[in-house]
Amino acid sequence: MNIIFLSAERSALKLNGEYVGVCDLFERICELDEKTAYFAEVVPEDKFFSHSFFIDENFFKSPPPYINLYFSKSAVTVYIKDFTIKDFELKVINQTRFCGYDITIYKQCGVKILIGDNVVKELAPEFEFGVFNEIEVGGFPLLTISANGWLCCISKSLKTVYCEKATSFNLDEGFTVICELESACKIVCKRKYLYDGNDLLPNGYSIKESVEPSHEILPFAFFESVLYKGDFARYLSDDLKGKSHILGEYLGNFCAVAPPCQLFYTERKNPFAVCLAYLENKNIYRVKYFAVDINNGKICNVYPVE
Repeated sequence: MNIIFLSAERSALKLNGEYVGVCDLFERICELDEKTAYFAEVVPEDKFFSHSFFIDENFFKSPPPYINLYFSKSAVTVYIKDFTIKDFELKVINQTRFCGYDITIYKQCGVKILIGDNVVKELAPEFEFGVFNEIEVGGFPLLTISANGWLCCISKSLKTVYCEKATSFNLDEGFTVICELESACKIVCKRKYLYDGNDLLPNGYSIKESVEPSHEILPFAFFESVLYKGDFARYLSDDLKGKSHILGEYLGNFCAVAPPCQLFYTERKNPFAVCLAYLENKNIYRVKYFAVDINNGKICNVYPVE
């Protein structure tokens, strides 16, 4: 069984006590015996806590919360996505009063927010520099916390109604969040919401590609446009445009687009293939490969790669 290890932080990887090598965002491929249980240790630099876990039958059914699993026919990718900073000292970063309650951002083994007396939520590290701003939307108060490319919103009922990446927001037509998605063509997304005091209710969505794709990244631009509900038909040939309405059903409900792994290219030589990830369970994804044929700068065929 081929296991591909990836880590968000550069780490030493050990299996059953033996050093395997460095694990980071470059693929570390290991061939493991399916019938053997392995004790894995992922040891990052000293400022982070290490992770340890057993790779066995239960691991593949229910991985730890800090790991994503991606299953393909040729391998299972184990992505260690989250690490906790060793920072035991409690440090208050920012505090405000909202709707009669204290809202406090503090740092202790990561950045967290205390909402009222007992609601604690972990935040992205960027919120260490978060700035509070109380605004009014639809006649109701809304607390925003802006950080470096992130936005958190708390309703008057102290509910966290938004906490995602965002470059900015405005009050045009209710509440509009603008964010740049991680994509081949630097897609800018606008999400519009109505606000009833308790929840942000979706009220519109649009995307725009900031750059035109080159020939090499055209397949990624196409699949990302399908994923984010853009004008993907503009990438298709005239013959294929007539079938654009069934492409969504044909491709299925995928949630991410990525380049294929190294093993894919050792077994296949398709230069216009992409990897699509489908959520199956919490932290568990099924991977499928699709490829395209390109003629005169347009996609004229879309098909699965086995």
